[in-house]
Amino acid sequence: MDAPIRPARTAFAHTFGAEGERDQAISAYSTDAFLFQETHLPQPFSCLQHLQLNSITLQMCVSNALTLCKSDPLLSSGLRVVLYQKDHLKGPAQLFTKALDIADQIESGP
Repeated sequence: MDAPIRPARTAFAHTFGAEGERDQAISAYSTDAFLFQETHLPQPFSCLQHLQLNSITLQMCVSNALTLCKSDPLLSSGLRVVLYQKDHLKGPAQLFTKALDIADQIESGP
């Protein structure tokens, strides 16, 4: 599989999610995860769709995402938004601080 195709496949899956086609989005993200095993991004995106269907708990989603890639500040920042939307107010501040720390460690801008 060509690396330039990966963002297009992810965008394709995003369109299903944006249209409310959660099952189709989950299927597309699962295909991405299978085809592009070097990236961790399809799993958190799929998790967000499962959250919309109430087929996975927020705790499972957060713990799974954080075990996938501890060095991605955007993942921590994205989880912060999910926690905030689910009215978990302590976690977002901690994840935001963690995202800034990770960005500093990998010499990325905040």
